[in-house]
Amino acid sequence: MYPADGNYVSKSEPIVLQRKRWKEGNVLWGLLLGLIVVLIELVLIVSFNIDRVEASLLGVILILIYSIILFFLLEPHILQEIRHTQIRTIEKPVIKEVIRTVEKPIFRDVVRTVEMPVERKIYVPITSPRKKLNIPKYEYFGSDDTKTYHHRNCRFRKLIKKKNQEHSNSELFFKKKKYFPCKVCILKERKA
Repeated sequence: MYPADGNYVSKSEPIVLQRKRWKEGNVLWGLLLGLIVVLIELVLIVSFNIDRVEASLLGVILILIYSIILFFLLEPHILQEIRHTQIRTIEKPVIKEVIRTVEKPIFRDVVRTVEMPVERKIYVPITSPRKKLNIPKYEYFGSDDTKTYHHRNCRFRKLIKKKNQEHSNSELFFKKKKYFPCKVCILKERKA
């Protein structure tokens, strides 16, 4: 039976993965035990004055004992991973496309054009002559901050902040205040 909305869920066969893993927590103990085995062999060789053949035989015996102990120390365990997959099937409703044709009669009339005058109101603002603002134009501008003065058209004059600006029409005003002339606009003008 399918549900009313047309969706149903089915499960596939689980996938089982098995892997062997060594106990990683005992690796330090295994290294420490290997170091102890090497030290034991060195102590036995030095203390009993053993020759090469007997020393190699003793080494093989100690390595076999070490490998057996290491196998049980690290003891592999099996890790199982089970994966379940769900398959969700969604049934889409079938939509039938129906195209209908409708006939509409078209009536055409002769278009008549009639010329009629159109009146538009145009509002023209009444302007009175503008009052001229009395803004003085100064020839020289100085800076309180840098203690330099510039000609009105100098590019560095535009960099002076309003709060630091001083202005006058004569150079003597700035020379009395011990301002330095601009090297770009005033000194080049004098050289030329």
